Amino acid sequence: MSQGFAEKLSNAWYQKALWPWLFLPLSLLFGLVLLIRSFFKPSPPTSSVPVIVVGNITAGGTGKSPLVSYLVRYFEGRGYRVGVVSRGYGVAIPQSEVRIVRLESKASEVGDEPLMLKQLLGCDIALSPDRQRAVDYLANVGVDLVVADDGLQHYKMHRDIELCVIDGKRGIGNGQLLPTGPLREPVSRLFEVDAIVCNGALETEMTLLTSLPDSVFRTHMQLTPKQFVRLDGSESIDVNTFVERYASQRFSSIAAIGNPQRFFGTLQALGLRCDEYPYPDHYGYKQKDLNDKKTAILMTEKDAAKCKDLHCEDAWFLRVEPELQDNLGERLYNQLNEMGRLARLEN
Repeated sequence: MSQGFAEKLSNAWYQKALWPWLFLPLSLLFGLVLLIRSFFKPSPPTSSVPVIVVGNITAGGTGKSPLVSYLVRYFEGRGYRVGVVSRGYGVAIPQSEVRIVRLESKASEVGDEPLMLKQLLGCDIALSPDRQRAVDYLANVGVDLVVADDGLQHYKMHRDIELCVIDGKRGIGNGQLLPTGPLREPVSRLFEVDAIVCNGALETEMTLLTSLPDSVFRTHMQLTPKQFVRLDGSESIDVNTFVERYASQRFSSIAAIGNPQRFFGTLQALGLRCDEYPYPDHYGYKQKDLNDKKTAILMTEKDAAKCKDLHCEDAWFLRVEPELQDNLGERLYNQLNEMGRLARLEN
């Protein structure tokens, strides 16, 4: 699927256009596959350490990585050694291998999001197509708790708690399964998770959320811009100072994330003037991509992880901090305690 068509299709899902319904036969086939798979769903494996899964039911980005970073920091703050497991999107890793993310790793070896999380958090991060193998590896090296980045549909992996992230601006689009709509699983999957985290204020109609059972906790996450950091790490400036200093300057904003418009909209809301250059999610930047830009470049922290080995004299990335309502971390801590899954450290 070409980049241009994929972007048009994604926009059509969320604008609730009619032409994606041409793919309804394929969606019905996909739904049948999911139904058959549900009958043969493997028995959940066991794990010596608790696992919190952070995922979504829609294709594209919803803000999972900021929630992962929040959870890692929260439980580290309580004295736990926390690890992260991921697939490593776009990276060829043999099924039987567990690849460890290191600070000196390259995005082409481990993926952009795992590398960004490693640079941001410094915690143990393990990658494998067999995520349960990665969980077991981290447990064996002394990790107390694992956060799984994007593992909601990976049923071969143990999970104690499931969190589903929804983009507040886009919601679940037209509510249809791929490729007619953006759903990787039916909306009924939301009735099975432990909590739904809405990234930003809910701007689209989702009456479904009001019909969820009380067992599904609902809360909001806000991504707050904090700093602009030079790509080479030599300088960081708080957002207000940066905007004041460069209010009259024009920038080139680049984003290779699931929803580039979220990033571009953030820059616009800050009052920065930018020429926007969206790229496909997980795109591997080349030196030419940066050289072609005639003005200073602004990018996301995820983009910066891929561009760290490229040369650019005037490029900055925006660092955001997740702010969670309703004491989500404490709620999950109490839930795991009630399940008896945090005994490893408590004893």
